[in-house]
Amino acid sequence: MKKLVIMFLILFFAFTSVKAEQTSSKSFSTEFNKLKSLAGNWQGKQGKGDKSILVKVNYKVSSAGSSVIETLFVGSPQEMVSVYTDNNEGINMTHYCALQNQPTLELQGSTKDTLEFNYVKGTNLNAEKEAYMHHLTLKLKNINTIEQHWTQYKDGKPAEINVFELSRVN
Repeated sequence: MKKLVIMFLILFFAFTSVKAEQTSSKSFSTEFNKLKSLAGNWQGKQGKGDKSILVKVNYKVSSAGSSVIETLFVGSPQEMVSVYTDNNEGINMTHYCALQNQPTLELQGSTKDTLEFNYVKGTNLNAEKEAYMHHLTLKLKNINTIEQHWTQYKDGKPAEINVFELSRVN
């Protein structure tokens, strides 16, 4: 019986490692690879002048390279998570917001250094009446500097734009 269990475990681990290698060999879009290159810790500010606040952001590649997890306001009560995925038809991002809703945005356009995401659907929100994140512009200024422009909608129209200026910490 002991030999049978050991043989089963060996086969199980051999199969799962082969399966993991197959999964990680998937090719992703150029835009998604740009998101993956952000992996690490970032720090900067939101706002301007006396009204600016310190912001810590973390990007992590997960799920055998098939998702990028962005954590905004790391370690604070306002911490939020966005998950980016490449479904071979485009990049989707679901933002788990401190407003307690979950808008999904889709990559609508890109250039060499900019990714533009727009709202396509949401959960736990009424887009005609409530506040939610509707648009994100991500500017890749260089390998160590990015800028995010988050457009919040309220009552079905633009309400405010939050700008994050971030530098790579590690």
